[in-house]
Amino acid sequence: MDYYDADAVDFDQEDAGFDTEGYASSKELIVFLIDAHRSMFSKIQEVKEYEDATCFELALRVAKDMLKVRIQASESDEIAVVFYGTETSQNPSQFQNVHVFLDLDVPDAMRICSLDELTVEKFQSEIQSQSVSKERPVEALKYALWTTSQMFASSASKASKRIFLLTNNEDPCSGSDVGEALRTQVIARAEELRDAQVALQLFALVPPGAQFDHDKFWRSVTDILKDESQDSWEDGSDVLTQLDALLHSARRCHYKKRATTSTRWHLGENLEIAVQLFTLLRKADKGATVFLDGKTNEELRSETAYVCQGTGAILSDVSCSYFEPASGDKSRYPKVLFHKDEMRAVRCIRPPGLTLLGFKPLSCLKDWHQVSPPSFVFPDEKQVKGSTTAFIAFHDRMLASKKFALCRFVRNERAEPQLVALVPQQEVLDSFGAQIEPPGMQMIHLPYSDDVRYPEIDRSVIGFEIKRATEHQIAQARKVVKGISLPAEFISYECANPAIERHYQVIEAVALQKPVPDVEDMTDDTVPDVEGMRRHLPIVQAFKDAVYPHGAPVPSAPKSGKASLAGSKRKSSDNADATACAASVDWHGLAENGNLGSLTNKVLKAYLQSHGLPCSGSRKADFVERIREHLGYRK
Repeated sequence: MDYYDADAVDFDQEDAGFDTEGYASSKELIVFLIDAHRSMFSKIQEVKEYEDATCFELALRVAKDMLKVRIQASESDEIAVVFYGTETSQNPSQFQNVHVFLDLDVPDAMRICSLDELTVEKFQSEIQSQSVSKERPVEALKYALWTTSQMFASSASKASKRIFLLTNNEDPCSGSDVGEALRTQVIARAEELRDAQVALQLFALVPPGAQFDHDKFWRSVTDILKDESQDSWEDGSDVLTQLDALLHSARRCHYKKRATTSTRWHLGENLEIAVQLFTLLRKADKGATVFLDGKTNEELRSETAYVCQGTGAILSDVSCSYFEPASGDKSRYPKVLFHKDEMRAVRCIRPPGLTLLGFKPLSCLKDWHQVSPPSFVFPDEKQVKGSTTAFIAFHDRMLASKKFALCRFVRNERAEPQLVALVPQQEVLDSFGAQIEPPGMQMIHLPYSDDVRYPEIDRSVIGFEIKRATEHQIAQARKVVKGISLPAEFISYECANPAIERHYQVIEAVALQKPVPDVEDMTDDTVPDVEGMRRHLPIVQAFKDAVYPHGAPVPSAPKSGKASLAGSKRKSSDNADATACAASVDWHGLAENGNLGSLTNKVLKAYLQSHGLPCSGSRKADFVERIREHLGYRK
């Protein structure tokens, strides 16, 4: 159990009533340190995707993409762009050869546009690279780290701080007569940054196959500022792998490891342990709508006030009364008024917490016994000492006996009690001993009797004639399934949501005042592979011929633009279906067993119409009684 990082939870904001719908994001400060020496303006010829771009342009592109990603993922993060090795100097301390292009601030459209407009020509005319005769890369790096340290010092102290350093120079000390002395000074600056909880990640902008020897200089810096909690890149990784991993990591940083609920698990009388719940799966949304002032364009804050219906006076929250609206005809029922304390007492059925009810075999738990996404349960040793030991004991014993714990779960004082199953999860390691899945328990939310539907036993839904496939049809279906099977490396949760991607694509284009790209140009993993499907047309046609022989009608989707026509024919088609169903019903058998009520009103009316009986009224009981009388089954 030691491998799971439960300390990632921010306990400073955690209390007994803490409850949230998702992961909370912590603020992150990022500084892009971009080498601006002359060597960075050489083109990357060996990489087809960037064959017309220089290393410097590639670094700017990564910084710009990071700004776009952070606007979507975590708008409170702050990003800065700093060049070192420049002819001009622009920084608070006026250090030589350091130019702060974008100070630490939240990303916005103007900052993205400023990076987008910064071309190589504009950079060389306004900022300029340091002349070759004056180049001392290690000294410029020292001042750049010093400037970065000052930028972090003036920002939020509790935020996580990272430096992304992009360069193609493997040894900044090369060619300098005081290189070793400056190396020592750079290492001293790195140690100061480490003491300030700053991490550094180096991206070597070299083509695939080119050598970048980290041991010449950078190893001594990156080892000091290494961040174990972040993704790492191997020395041999090429430029595309590194930068793709960087942007992929940026998108994943939106979800921080944070407990959604901290509660107590009551195991018996005077015995309880503390546990935390983590959300593993939740549908992503496009973000909440924000209202802005029409004149100032500032965000508006909504405020609620209670007004007396009789006098129009503003009421305090304490003096307000509430009532529960009755279902059905509300005019027949009086309004039952409650005060806030009374309303809270009515809704609070059981105290918050997790209460053990017993243990059952895992075979009793079915795949469809889930009414909401599961949660991951892990002990909370900081709240109650000994929780981990007790949790491990139950976890190991439940794994050995193949049982799950049935519990009652109340999330908070306003929540309804839920039946949940705590299913033990075995730790899974890869071939190198790295943890893939941590040990713990999965909380499965079980349905109540009111939550279960039984459409499979409703004959009016599934039809009155049971059809079965022949062996030939099953064999043809087996060929289709085998032929169109997806590759093993396809993973659904790595596919981007096309609706969200399109949403941000349009917002980005409008914010940057660019034309909205065509929806066909968007990458959509839900679109089938048309070319691949064409290779399997013979087996699909064989299946079609087996299921729908020659002369049999093949169902097809309605053509577009026929909505009004379909609407006008819907009633007649429904009546035809009801008549067909009525003809296949064993009316005497259903009437004898008292099961006529299981049929729909349309089927019952079809029987009455076909036998010339009145169809007036809307109550099913009236239709059933007329049919029973017609069949001779009187009360």
